[in-house]
Amino acid sequence: MQFALDICWATSVATVQLAFVKFYVRLYNNNLVARVGCYASMLLIAIWYIWSLVGWINMCHPPGKCELQSKKSCIIIGSLHVFFNAIILFAPVPAIIAAQLSSKRKVSMIILFLLGCL
Repeated sequence: MQFALDICWATSVATVQLAFVKFYVRLYNNNLVARVGCYASMLLIAIWYIWSLVGWINMCHPPGKCELQSKKSCIIIGSLHVFFNAIILFAPVPAIIAAQLSSKRKVSMIILFLLGCL
């Protein structure tokens, strides 16, 4: 059961993260460096997802004999998840600052994006 939950968790997390980063590619359409950073983030998220799946598959091989992953592996998977969330949370801030908006609207938009911390 834990194996299925881990696979569902990683799939949903990776899908949402990739969707946000894909949006940021469009947000930074005129900024080559930011777009390359977005594509690099997408690649790292995909690698994280595949690495997590391989770890869980190895943990439950042969089928029917699942063992818990080591604490080290769980800490690495979770830490990378938090790291990617932080990137996704702060990535739009430079675009908001560069936007032609009033200071009040810029602050409001940054606060709106940073509400994801809650």
